[in-house]
Amino acid sequence: MFPKMTTEFSSLLEDYPILEARFKNCRSGKISEANPPNPFTWERIDEGLVILQELHNCDCSNRIKNLSNRFHVVIPYSGDTRDRPMIDTQADFTDSLHYLHECAELLSLAKEEFPHKIRCLLLPKDDPVVDVIKQFVTASSGPDHGFQIKVSAISELILAKPRLQGNNVRLLFHGTESAAILSIIKNGFYLPETNDGMFGKGVYFTDVSTKATQYSFSGNIHSDSGYLLLCEVDLGNMKETYEADKSELPKEYDSRACVGKYQPNMEGFKQLGNAKLPNGTQLVMQHPSSVLNYNEYVVYNTERIQPKYLLEITMV
Repeated sequence: MFPKMTTEFSSLLEDYPILEARFKNCRSGKISEANPPNPFTWERIDEGLVILQELHNCDCSNRIKNLSNRFHVVIPYSGDTRDRPMIDTQADFTDSLHYLHECAELLSLAKEEFPHKIRCLLLPKDDPVVDVIKQFVTASSGPDHGFQIKVSAISELILAKPRLQGNNVRLLFHGTESAAILSIIKNGFYLPETNDGMFGKGVYFTDVSTKATQYSFSGNIHSDSGYLLLCEVDLGNMKETYEADKSELPKEYDSRACVGKYQPNMEGFKQLGNAKLPNGTQLVMQHPSSVLNYNEYVVYNTERIQPKYLLEITMV
């Protein structure tokens, strides 16, 4: 009836706690310390498929309820147990089956070469770096975005390659859908094939947390939890611009600084490792004629980018 997964036992990303079963937003469930997700394995996926097979052949409402609850225990779903959906329609059944296949793909991807390229270490809450990053997230919220960000967990990404050594390395946000996170961490960034961006075929960053968050949730309007990447970006010699510009970057420049109307308070920078981050809030209206409300930074050489921190976030 269903394609059967192999019974090979393999734990998912043992060194990557923030990505474990929470990847893909755990069926849009909310993560809580009181109810953390169980580790994902091939055995759990197999067991989930067996439960779905039983559900497919079940016509007893009590049995359906029990099997649905069992499925959500085996396949991690955090949050209030009362919010766990019943799998009692064809749509629910199909959605659950597709989710298992997505998890299997992630397991296969993680099993491949991912662990040899990077380690992802969950930072304890009392780590000073956690305080610095949380302050940065809060201080860099856009005043007109209409929401705030709560950081649930922060993991440090340790790459097996030298740190960026430029004189203008910034710590900047990059927002993207959850499905792209693992690929970015595993393979790094790629330049887009199309020229759809306002500033050409580059990789886009911002120093405004809420601006980046909008891209994290662009394809998942039914979830309020997701991920942000904080990346070290060597901006080098920046070409400032105040309007859309898709032209080729002149050779004497390394990046574009797309200046927004609102600017961080630049009374000082904080230093985190060898990267700088603004030390102030988004309060100052300095460039009212700019096409953007908030700063964007675009680099056209992916060697200037290193993912550094993975933030699990919730919109509040």
